Amino acid sequence: MVTASIIFGITQGLVQALTLYTASYFFELSAAQTSVLASLAVTSIVIGSLLSQPLSKLIGEKRTTFVVGLAWYSVVTSSIILLKLLGVFPEDADQLVNTLYIISAPVSALGLGVAIPMMGAMVADITDEHERLHGGRQKGIYHAAGSFAAKLIGGAAPMFAGYVISLSGITAGADPSSVPEEVINRFGWIQGPSILILSAFAIGAMSFYNLSRARHAAILQEVAANKAAAS
Repeated sequence: MVTASIIFGITQGLVQALTLYTASYFFELSAAQTSVLASLAVTSIVIGSLLSQPLSKLIGEKRTTFVVGLAWYSVVTSSIILLKLLGVFPEDADQLVNTLYIISAPVSALGLGVAIPMMGAMVADITDEHERLHGGRQKGIYHAAGSFAAKLIGGAAPMFAGYVISLSGITAGADPSSVPEEVINRFGWIQGPSILILSAFAIGAMSFYNLSRARHAAILQEVAANKAAAS
């Protein structure tokens, strides 16, 4: 769970740290367009968070809901970048590509908004399992693990973003029109696949989480029975 949350957080942080570079250099958006993109993405995260609980009930499992949300986020986020690199769009369709990128930001952010609350919900289930196994709740242990993950993410995500910028060859503060096309393409080829690879690792780590809805219900019943017997 901690491993999945760290990789998930780094993925999210990497995208956020590179958003300005992606918008300014890769898609050559104006400052106004970039502001619209960011505002729409934040709004969609909130909407996705509100939808996470009903979606979890509809899908049936919290882990599956998290995986669906993360997969949605990573695929939509990287799709426009990779499609542009692969030459799917006509060369004179810059306005269309930019519009699709702006639209993709809130669409992908919905998945992010769905995935984030699922992490906390699954940790809550783990504390119930801990109580069943050891007879007491130890929320502090799991809050400490979450705090450790947050601090690691806070340092690692900007570091990875710096590596992407450095490897691509973009000079900080450079005018987008002065950056060679091969440098821009290198930036896209590093960023796009990185999002998918990191998300795949997070989903792989989450596969070890095995507290299903039915098992959690049984855990709660056992905890309640143990409390009743003790009293």
